[in-house]
Amino acid sequence: MKRTVSNTAIATNINAEVGFLVADKARRAGITYQGLADALGVTADMLRRKMRGIAGWSITDVIMTASALGVPTTALIPSGDTVEAFTISGNSTGQRAQRDLNPQPSDP
Repeated sequence: MKRTVSNTAIATNINAEVGFLVADKARRAGITYQGLADALGVTADMLRRKMRGIAGWSITDVIMTASALGVPTTALIPSGDTVEAFTISGNSTGQRAQRDLNPQPSDP
């Protein structure tokens, strides 16, 4: 049974999903966290916080990150289906979201 999550938990999930997509594209492009942080003008620690969903991604962050990775901005935007398929493990503060790999039509 899934529990109802707050808007804060949903935002954390979206930020974590953007971080997951960024990490995947950076790995494929052979770009390190430090290299990406330098390109974005942030510290490596701040980038790690964004990647884990602890700090938020602004639209400017997403656009600059896509440019640095050489991918379209849309490649870093989670789809509604992806975000809705997330569940929260433990409390919602600072926790990495986990994908529900078998979403059912009856899931709330």
